[in-house]
Amino acid sequence: MNVLPSRELGTTLDNPRTAHDIVRDAKINEEIQKVHLYKGDGSQVEGYMGLTYGDHLTGIVSPKYPVIQVEESIDATLGDLIKSGKLLPQEAGILRKGKKIWLASRIDIPNIEIVPGDPVEPRIMSLFNNDGKGAWLHVLTTRRIGCENSYDIVVRNRDELSQSVRIVHKGSPLQKAKIDGQIFCQASESFIAWSRQAKELTEKGPDKEERRFYLNTLFPTKKDTKRDVARVTRESVNRLSVYGQGQRGSEIRGSYWALFNGVTEHLDHKKTYKNTQNATRAENRFENVYLKGNSSKKKEEAFNLALTMARGEEVLVEN
Repeated sequence: MNVLPSRELGTTLDNPRTAHDIVRDAKINEEIQKVHLYKGDGSQVEGYMGLTYGDHLTGIVSPKYPVIQVEESIDATLGDLIKSGKLLPQEAGILRKGKKIWLASRIDIPNIEIVPGDPVEPRIMSLFNNDGKGAWLHVLTTRRIGCENSYDIVVRNRDELSQSVRIVHKGSPLQKAKIDGQIFCQASESFIAWSRQAKELTEKGPDKEERRFYLNTLFPTKKDTKRDVARVTRESVNRLSVYGQGQRGSEIRGSYWALFNGVTEHLDHKKTYKNTQNATRAENRFENVYLKGNSSKKKEEAFNLALTMARGEEVLVEN
């Protein structure tokens, strides 16, 4: 299945079968090199070297740092799974001028239908660092096909099921980078466990007071701010939970599932993300939504709160 590139930061891939296909088609095959650093007087810096991706400096590293090309990284980590068809790469791109490479892949298991006609696609978002700080990060995530909202999988029993996998870039990273099949078995179990919880959200809906409590708990007004951004956010989420994309089906309307997806649609599509010194607005949006940023954490919080309320359990609110 082809999907739109995420936030215009990547390329939609057409059935790549190897890491080479991915880096070529996504144009993320610039060479990573170590280069000497020089002081203002022209003398060479001792004990440190620069790491570059194409023409861009991406980090400062030790002279002993093992340079690993993007194709090597992807092949070592995911190559066997891609070749076997267990992982189906869909999109890839770069962030922060080559400091990070990302790859979004579908897991080869059936799409999950929370209710009939509302399919959710199980995916893994992989992030490869080119800044010398060193890790591969693989995050379980989903894409709600009806409106292309994305959110992290929420797994309450974190001792048994892994939500994300981080591989530290030390020693001989290529030798230990390969993800084994056990982790992907856990991923499949995580999606199944999450889908059961998501379906619980379709079985009950909040009344007016419960809806107000849910929104105020997630987005409380701060007394020391001049502009009530939280109120604007609550109004947006409330509106999207009724009139947003994919919300009008009879089995979704008025449920906690619809309310939760109002949160995801607001954070993914309506919230304003600013340019910063290190990243563009689009990059900040992408990292917040997909890669454990504030929006990603807020969506986990929103799911957990909706599930607690749908089950009629006591909600503990921090003062």
